[in-house]
Amino acid sequence: MATSGAAAVARWDGVNGVGQIVAGKKADLVVLDGAVGSASSVYTNLINAKETDVCLVVIDGVKRYGTPTLMKKVPGPTDSVTVGREKRVLNLNFPAGSTFPTITYSESKAALTKAMQDLPAIARSHETGKPHPMSAELSSMEKAGGGLRILLDDLVDVPGPASRPPLPAAMAAAAAAISAQPLSAVVTKDIGLDPPTAVDDDDFVDLLITEKNPPKEFLNALKKLY
Repeated sequence: MATSGAAAVARWDGVNGVGQIVAGKKADLVVLDGAVGSASSVYTNLINAKETDVCLVVIDGVKRYGTPTLMKKVPGPTDSVTVGREKRVLNLNFPAGSTFPTITYSESKAALTKAMQDLPAIARSHETGKPHPMSAELSSMEKAGGGLRILLDDLVDVPGPASRPPLPAAMAAAAAAISAQPLSAVVTKDIGLDPPTAVDDDDFVDLLITEKNPPKEFLNALKKLY
């Protein structure tokens, strides 16, 4: 029920589709800690699960992410990520001819951390036209990542109407004033790289609770979850 109904709604439940563990379907599976018992309890556990509950992810029959114990016999190169202060293993063994980016999680994290620390200098180099030492490294990462790039949103490109909702006149004027400033005047200090998951970000829930848009029921449930 937890996955077959959703697959049917999305029309992904064909002969070679997903949603059920049966012969002929794609072996795309998520294994959660504690997801045992009746169908209703398993469904409830799935809805209430968070990052730390994910023990294994299988994509097209290949183990791609999971606890060290469940990823022991994965062939080829691996990487790791910390989730809830616990290690998870990433399978980086892709078949020949794969278009998946060759950059690893650890490589991208190290480069982004360094770039965020050097943001003021990068901003100044952006204005002077003199390449920052990070430019070459980020350029090679862009190629390895299949064209994926990092941009300073709203500071480099003028956002279109689809990128954000209309702002009140006062806020729009303030945003326009900031955008009109030199980039180095806006980016004046380094910024720490956020953890990849909410459970490892001590400030995530506190910051989200200060937002006015999310429903109170959602925020209350979020506080209980984390």
